[in-house]
Amino acid sequence: MAMIEQRSDAPPRQLPTADDVDLANVSVSYDRDSDMLLIHFTDRGRAGVVDYVSSVLATLVDVETEEVVGLQVEDFLGKVVASDPRCLDLLEVAELRGITPHEVAALPGAAPIVDRRRSAVASLLDDLATFPQPIGAETSS
Repeated sequence: MAMIEQRSDAPPRQLPTADDVDLANVSVSYDRDSDMLLIHFTDRGRAGVVDYVSSVLATLVDVETEEVVGLQVEDFLGKVVASDPRCLDLLEVAELRGITPHEVAALPGAAPIVDRRRSAVASLLDDLATFPQPIGAETSS
C-alpha cells in the first residue's frame, strides 16, 4: 500500500494499490455542480468518514475498520484536471451527473470522440484480423 501525506496530526492512511482492490467493484462518479469526483473501492453502502489529505483530496474511511474505501476529489475540473489533463480519462468510466459524455469529450484536453471511436474500431479490426477463419470458410489459393 502507498502512504499518503495528511494535513492533520492523525497517523497517515494507507491507500490500497491496484493489487489490493477488486477493480471490477470500483465505482467512479462525477458531479458537475459540485465539481467532485468520487471513487469507491468497495460497496458504496459502507459507512465512512471523509478525511482530508489536501485542499482537493480526501480519503473515504470505513468507520469500523479505518480502511480507506474510497477517494473524494474536489475541484476536479477546476484544479486537478487543469494541472494534470490525464485525470480527465477518469470521466470516461464515471457515472456522470450534470454533464453529458459529449460535454466531457468537448473539454480541453479530451481526445475528440471521433479519434477515440476511430482508435477503438481500428484496434478491434486489427484484433479480428488475427482470428482464425470460421469453420467452412473458403480460402482462395
